[in-house]
Amino acid sequence: MTKRIVGLCVVGLLIAATPAFSATIVLNYNQEYSGGQAPAGNTPWMVSTFSVSPTTYTIGSTTYNAVRLTIDLSNLQSGAFVSETDFNIDPTMNPANLSFSFVSGNSHANVAPSLATDSFKADGDGYYDISFGFPTASGSTFGGGTQATFDIEATNAAMAAALVPESFAFLSKPAGGHGPFYAAAHVQNTTGACGTSGCTGSGWIAPSGYVVPLPAAAWLFGSGLIGLGAIARRKRK
Repeated sequence: MTKRIVGLCVVGLLIAATPAFSATIVLNYNQEYSGGQAPAGNTPWMVSTFSVSPTTYTIGSTTYNAVRLTIDLSNLQSGAFVSETDFNIDPTMNPANLSFSFVSGNSHANVAPSLATDSFKADGDGYYDISFGFPTASGSTFGGGTQATFDIEATNAAMAAALVPESFAFLSKPAGGHGPFYAAAHVQNTTGACGTSGCTGSGWIAPSGYVVPLPAAAWLFGSGLIGLGAIARRKRK
């Protein structure tokens, strides 16, 4: 009887640990690569997260989940701001077939990105497919301590069916001697350590890679296995 219960528990845990959606992709911007001035404060200065959005959209008779992008500047010091950030997409997809909508956050970040394959160069790095250009005028910047959230949809059914958070985990096209990186951002009004170019008051930052957080269900699965092991040991004793 005990073996049957254990078996059923294992099956249940396996089902619970199976993700319902594609993985979340987290980009932690923890390096200044251009030789400019790094932002002050703790890294990551910026975090970009691609996840499955609760927002859905319909093309024809089929409903799809949007991909949600959240750009978090919680660790960026007050006064510094992001003037540009660039992303990539799966090279089998056309970025021109994406549609971005602002969901919440710093209203100054509510801008439409430019979209074209390998068309936007980050200083010292390569070319990207998606480029946000944020305001730089005093009082209207996407500054430290704020965040912005966008939903991303595809404009045709074939791309909508394939669009997932992992679609944005691709490297830039090499062109500048640094990188390639999964994303890049230009931070201005920095007050951190000076780079090889001196105290320029700005710098380009990038993530050293990307992180796929372990789903909560996977932690449940691991805890369940530990518990089942304990039960089995007690049974043997």
